[in-house]
Amino acid sequence: MEDIYLLVDYKGHFGTKHGAVPYRSGLDREKLARHFQDRGYRATFLNFCDVDFQNGDLRGRCFLYTSAEDHDLLYQSFIEDIILGLENCEARILPAYKFLRAHHNKVFMEILRDQLLGNEQRSLKSRFYGTREELEARLGGVALPSVVKPASGSMSVGVRLCKSPEELLRAASQASASQHWPTDAWDFGRMWRRRGYVRESLHRRKFVVQSFLPGLGNDWKILIYGKKYYVLMRRTRKHDFRASGSGRFEFITELPAGLLDFASSIFNRLDVPHLSMDIGVAEGRFHLFEFQALHFGTKTIEEAPFHFARSGQEWKRVDGPSSVEEEFVRSVVDHLPKMGQRPT
Repeated sequence: MEDIYLLVDYKGHFGTKHGAVPYRSGLDREKLARHFQDRGYRATFLNFCDVDFQNGDLRGRCFLYTSAEDHDLLYQSFIEDIILGLENCEARILPAYKFLRAHHNKVFMEILRDQLLGNEQRSLKSRFYGTREELEARLGGVALPSVVKPASGSMSVGVRLCKSPEELLRAASQASASQHWPTDAWDFGRMWRRRGYVRESLHRRKFVVQSFLPGLGNDWKILIYGKKYYVLMRRTRKHDFRASGSGRFEFITELPAGLLDFASSIFNRLDVPHLSMDIGVAEGRFHLFEFQALHFGTKTIEEAPFHFARSGQEWKRVDGPSSVEEEFVRSVVDHLPKMGQRPT
């Protein structure tokens, strides 16, 4: 029996599950342990703070981990420290630290898109900024209309469509607002006491400006667990361009030709065991909006009455429900040989 370590948060939770009981308690740990055991692995659950970096025996050990979505991502920052530390010890981290960095961080997600994906998967043009002032100084280079996205957040919260430079700057101001009145007042005083001093920006939350695809009536949420593809059509909100959070969802058996091939090309390039993607289709071309490799919503797999799998050169629909814990474990175990030697 081989060991695999699952890092849990301070509540003892691992991952996320739409239908978890109790509410927001993550994946079922007993099911995870059972499914790993069935495949020859002994699952050990370990809290992040119990990782012992003074133990020189971390090299080569395999760690899975959860992420966090707390306010201001304070606990996630702690998780990042631990995962990066484990990578520095040459432990085997799944997924790699870079995908944790991209969780609730659309700026780094766009950086990964530029670095890891091909031209077809980079059809949407995105720029990212650390302050509103950086955008304002480069306003002439932004094509309109564009969409402004805060770096963190879900359900399309804070996402704004901008059709003019004024709307763009207004949306950027809202997305990047970082006022903290005690330190702002002190900094204002520096400006009066020190000639030539430039004040700190009041808009230092990073954000993304992305090209806009007009006329979309829906997008596609695709979850991939190894060889199984779960697809949900999400219609846009009424009188709005956003599909995430609309509640107008439907499982469709007839998919746009080429959609699963496009999703598969992204999945293969990122080299992860499971992936969530939002994809749009416009004028026969596919466009990747966003992707996440961990701690993404599981509503699509939990409620899907079928999934898709490749059979030779074709995609086949496979009827029947799926267990998110079972598919999570299966996709991880199938992926481990791609990482080299199995964990010891």
